[in-house]
Amino acid sequence: TGVQTCALPISVALAGSAEKTPRYVAIHATLVGLRGAIFQALGVFLYSKTGSLTIPLAIGAGGFVWAGNQMWSLRKLYEARKLAGK
Repeated sequence: TGVQTCALPISVALAGSAEKTPRYVAIHATLVGLRGAIFQALGVFLYSKTGSLTIPLAIGAGGFVWAGNQMWSLRKLYEARKLAGK
């Protein structure tokens, strides 16, 4: 698919080299699976206790904000290393 076509070059860039890409993709897939299993269950639990989607969605939104901040920090680090020639 189009997403997979775009994701492969991104995975190579994030892994640092083509040789490290399989390891990066494996770790990424594992963590995505754990996130789906754990936080989906947490969201269902919170919904069942509160009867509202507000709390699970607010926690999810907070997670996206935190992840976005992490990505910006990693981008700055990546650019600094790239300029340093590492």
